[in-house]
Amino acid sequence: MFIGTLPLFVLLALGCPSTGYWSGYYFRLLCGIDLAGLTLKLIAAAVLAAGFIWVRRPAKLHTVFFVAAAVLVAGAMVAKLNPPRFGEPVRLRENLTRVGGWIGVSESPSAGERRFFSGCEVSRWVFFRKDGGKSGGVTSLVLLAVKLGGDVHKLHPTELCMRSGGREVISNREKVVDTTQGPLAVQELRSAGGVAAAAHLTYTWYVGPHWSTGNFMTFRRVWQKGDAWLSYQLVATGGDSEKSAAETIEKFINDALAGGCNE
Repeated sequence: MFIGTLPLFVLLALGCPSTGYWSGYYFRLLCGIDLAGLTLKLIAAAVLAAGFIWVRRPAKLHTVFFVAAAVLVAGAMVAKLNPPRFGEPVRLRENLTRVGGWIGVSESPSAGERRFFSGCEVSRWVFFRKDGGKSGGVTSLVLLAVKLGGDVHKLHPTELCMRSGGREVISNREKVVDTTQGPLAVQELRSAGGVAAAAHLTYTWYVGPHWSTGNFMTFRRVWQKGDAWLSYQLVATGGDSEKSAAETIEKFINDALAGGCNE
């Protein structure tokens, strides 16, 4: 009885909001194709519904176990072939107001930021060029620094936060950036749309006692209560190209590490 109705239980599970993000995340790792999670859920739901309607014979128990084991093995292989990046525990100084040619202004976190980082201490800074111009086409930089506390399992990946805000995530990858304090592992995301229609390039990373990573799942897996973890999001608005925006962000990080002021 249970095996015969298994497709219905899977269909109900697909109705959970978070399954859209995670199905798209793992499909991208497995196949290298960036397909929306909702599209994947609709395809899976169609296949399961067809199976439930047209396949009258219930699946045997050992068949279900075999399929489940195959999925677990495939997931383990994906994780092995796509290991997370790691770097040094690079932390930026608090309350920076001057970084290179940039002037910073403190702002209150938005309602969405407070919601996604519930139980954490969040500070938000917006940086503009001293001369009122641009750097590589970048008009402003937004730095979100978060002291991670409370229930870390309530936190969400940056990409999921962007999508919930109406932005389209165009690309998403992990990379290692050279800094004056050693290599820094980050997640790089390109996005567009939403309330702020301009293109954004975002670097996000998590810093623990001993290393940094841009991989949200790795952070969630190794986090332990009592450890001092921080999360940074550095967003560049505009940019003549993805390369110039990345160079602007990386120069800002190095300037902040080398001689940023918090006067």
